[in-house]
Amino acid sequence: MNITTYVTLLCVPIFFGMMLCFHWARILGKRRIEQTGHPGLDSDIMVGAVFGLLGLLIAFSFSGAYSRYEVRRQIILEETNAIGTAYLRVDLLPEQAQPEVRVLFRKYTESRARFYDDLANDVQKASDNLVETAQLQQAIWTASVQNTGGTDNNAARMLLLPALNNMIDIVTTRTLAVQTHPPSLIFISLGVLALICAWFAGYAARASDRPLTFYSLSFALVISFMLFVILDIEFPAHGFINLNEVNALLYNLAGSMH
Repeated sequence: MNITTYVTLLCVPIFFGMMLCFHWARILGKRRIEQTGHPGLDSDIMVGAVFGLLGLLIAFSFSGAYSRYEVRRQIILEETNAIGTAYLRVDLLPEQAQPEVRVLFRKYTESRARFYDDLANDVQKASDNLVETAQLQQAIWTASVQNTGGTDNNAARMLLLPALNNMIDIVTTRTLAVQTHPPSLIFISLGVLALICAWFAGYAARASDRPLTFYSLSFALVISFMLFVILDIEFPAHGFINLNEVNALLYNLAGSMH
């Protein structure tokens, strides 16, 4: 079960919960009218404040999620460029050492490309991928250092090793980026506020004799859909919003290594 499935399973109960809150509050409101003969008064200030808070949370959550999405996208591009630059500088190594290092680079690039897929489908596989990445980094670094000694290899030592260092460092940056998310309390607050707003909306409609099914359905659908979009952006996997195209650059780079 991938992250997109979890996101869907979280948003579907919110949709039905909002529908239930809307109609339940409306039924209770109608009963009050029947018992007292008076619809009562609504606190427009309180209702407006709660709806405004929900709107602000949705806006800030969407903005933050999209900003983090763009950061992750940019980091994959930077990592692709860093690997490609380091790979080109393998030409500076002694000719007899190049085949071994090129093979290691291809395996490393394929491993980094699989990291996105593993993260989307199985967190444990993603953790194993990071272990494999660290092993390949060490192998590439060791082979490069061993073959850049002496005055004849000054160019390789000055150009290849810094490129390798940059290639290795960006893995930590990318790992941290995919692990950076808002506190769970924010998402819980969004869900709770959505239910409260549905309750207020239903209670405010207590005096209407129309079914209002279309309005309640539209309200619940719009809010739950926005929550789905926010979560889908926050956890880009194989849903509607993903990083498949930019991650394909790593697969293409691996395929170009010979």
